[in-house]
Amino acid sequence: MTTLSSTPTLAVENANFRHLVADIAWFGLAFTSTNRFLSVFALRLGASEADLGWLTSLPALLLAFSTTFALAWRARRRNTIDALAVPGFVFRLTFLLPALTPLMPPAWQIPWLVLSASIPALGQGIASVMFVSGLQESVSPSRTTDLFSKRSRSFNISLALSAIVFGALLQRIPFPANYQLMFIASFGFALLSLWHCTRIEPIFGSQTSHYSSRAILSAWHAREFRSLVATMVVTFVAFYSVYALVNYRLVEQLGADESYMAVYALIELAAGALISHFAPRIVARLGHRGATAIAMGLTAIPLVILATTSSLWIAAISAVISGAAWTFVAMVGIVGLYVQAVPVAEATAYGVAYHQIYGLAIFAAPFLGTFLVTSGIHIEHALITGAALRLLAGLAVGLSWWRHGHSRLPHSAIEPGASVS
Repeated sequence: MTTLSSTPTLAVENANFRHLVADIAWFGLAFTSTNRFLSVFALRLGASEADLGWLTSLPALLLAFSTTFALAWRARRRNTIDALAVPGFVFRLTFLLPALTPLMPPAWQIPWLVLSASIPALGQGIASVMFVSGLQESVSPSRTTDLFSKRSRSFNISLALSAIVFGALLQRIPFPANYQLMFIASFGFALLSLWHCTRIEPIFGSQTSHYSSRAILSAWHAREFRSLVATMVVTFVAFYSVYALVNYRLVEQLGADESYMAVYALIELAAGALISHFAPRIVARLGHRGATAIAMGLTAIPLVILATTSSLWIAAISAVISGAAWTFVAMVGIVGLYVQAVPVAEATAYGVAYHQIYGLAIFAAPFLGTFLVTSGIHIEHALITGAALRLLAGLAVGLSWWRHGHSRLPHSAIEPGASVS
């Protein structure tokens, strides 16, 4: 392999490190608008439970589709960071396009909102693969644990800050101007995130690597990678099957407003940050797979709470458990297994294969919840069914852990929370 620099300087790597931390901080400020408030915006416009499912599933399908072209896109660019710029911008349109929704005729608003969340996913699929590869090419493996830790901390702080500010904004400014201002501000933050991404200078990458579909197929011959994908599919399908129904239950049935949803998000973030602090010790004792199995089983409890309570105060307890448990599954367990299974030299090809299956899993999952609701089942019963699916997913991962011989990972392999932007 020919490196871009035979003697990469520490100054360049340090600059890359700072840009990667700044990227996720700005991205976190933007992310709250779509991750926490987009579904509430849809509900205010009259969206149904099925519409909320499409807000989750269609972007995931287009992400899986666009990921297919990531290798060909990379092969036509000078380096990974050059390949990231255009799809990274297209992806960030997801923060701007929803602001146009109130300008549409009423009958078109919900379809447009779904499209505004979906079209940018065509860029997200390629950008996600390029970003993971670019990160590995710009910071040495010995510093990735520190990098992931600082990115996770910066991301959580930014999410908390934006949840507070946006929650106040949405309460004090009339609808729909409040949401429009939030989305426009988020787009500005997202562009600052992209600027930092494009300032990264690859110093460990390859200019001469060959990118082909054979490289993707080779990933499926690796037993660890197949095991990783199976774990991801089981956990993500179970989690997202009724994910869209949670906000519907809170807003439409329990009467939560934007201020409450901001507080709910803050509670989840605080719980996630707390569990991330203890994650290395937990993983050192149980391994990524064993700890993920337990955490996934715990994600069933919030659904039971939401299904059986009529009090928003009690519902807030579910935020504590879901924030801690799902943060561990998605940001510690799956990431740790990914780092184990993916060779750095083949990160782009493995990334394509992983994101394709990831997108298809997220696409398929909401249809389970939609099927339950459209079959005439009350939302409370649908949430209980979702809880059962999450518990079964935890048991399935636990069985896999048992078959793997209760393997634990060395402390150096623990990556506390990586986020792709």
